[in-house]
Amino acid sequence: ERKSDGEEEDVGGKISPAVLYIRRNFNNKEAMRQERIAGVCGISISHLRALFKRETGLSVQDFIIQTRLAKAAFLLRNTDNSIMRIAMESGFTQIACFNRMFLRTFGQSPSAFRKQNKTE
Repeated sequence: ERKSDGEEEDVGGKISPAVLYIRRNFNNKEAMRQERIAGVCGISISHLRALFKRETGLSVQDFIIQTRLAKAAFLLRNTDNSIMRIAMESGFTQIACFNRMFLRTFGQSPSAFRKQNKTE
């Protein structure tokens, strides 16, 4: 089940440093290069990809996107920041891409999600 509120699940083995690194740096495009992530674990990119898929069920890129979207959902619920600002703070550089991925993941636009889920 997909966690959308930033809750962390345990991921063991060699990729746990990569998961932690992604969760701390997801909004830094340069830090999200797979060479960097693999380097955190001291393994090759191809080994990272294989281990990541096995341990999380997701590709490295999909995990990064999931992490960014979880942050965006949290910010939509808990802040009054503009959707553009939330997209940027979540690591998305193009608002159209953010909107498309958010809709695909949550089944509604960021603005509709905020209206339905805003905390008081």
